[in-house]
Amino acid sequence: MCLNYDKATAFLNRNNLEVTSSLTYDQEACYFAYNLRGGTMRCPDPKHPNQMVAFCDGNTLRKEQGGCVGGYAYIFPHDQEYTVVRSLERTTNNRAECLAALTALSYANARDFSQSIVLYIYSDSKVLIDSMTKWIYDWQDNGWLTVWGTSVRNRDILELMLELQGPRPVVWQHVEAHTNKRNWESFWNSFADGHARRAARTIYENNVE
Repeated sequence: MCLNYDKATAFLNRNNLEVTSSLTYDQEACYFAYNLRGGTMRCPDPKHPNQMVAFCDGNTLRKEQGGCVGGYAYIFPHDQEYTVVRSLERTTNNRAECLAALTALSYANARDFSQSIVLYIYSDSKVLIDSMTKWIYDWQDNGWLTVWGTSVRNRDILELMLELQGPRPVVWQHVEAHTNKRNWESFWNSFADGHARRAARTIYENNVE
């Protein structure tokens, strides 16, 4: 997203956004929105131990008899006591990714009833990030139909995520998968990925037996 005045103005006007609600789109939107409106506030540093940050991932394995089993995980790096890992009997990869984010939002609301603390959600699923930052409001306006006229997949989870997100400022951040990099984002993405893979493998092996 290019940070210039014209594009910032178009972005905010197109989505009827106030400064705070621009946080529900992405991190750069947060920065340029506050600058555009003359504010001085900045997004908090997600690496700070006081921030609420979730790394989410999903994984699936195809069964020999058809269909997929899977698993998902979310990790709060600054609050690892609340790491959640779950297996799924029947799922798709995109659905597993969405469920990881949904449960992370649910935990965030349990921790912060006021929904005032910024939540960072990192995922290597571009579909999830784009769904929540680019497409979802158009889908709502179009009766949950895509631009091709087909029904939006995983609508049930997407609607729940919108409901759980509520007024909370959420920064949906894409992170590249399987980069073997040692930076902070890649480390925690790999950590969540490993848990999701093990959850999928566990239920897969149970189905084989």
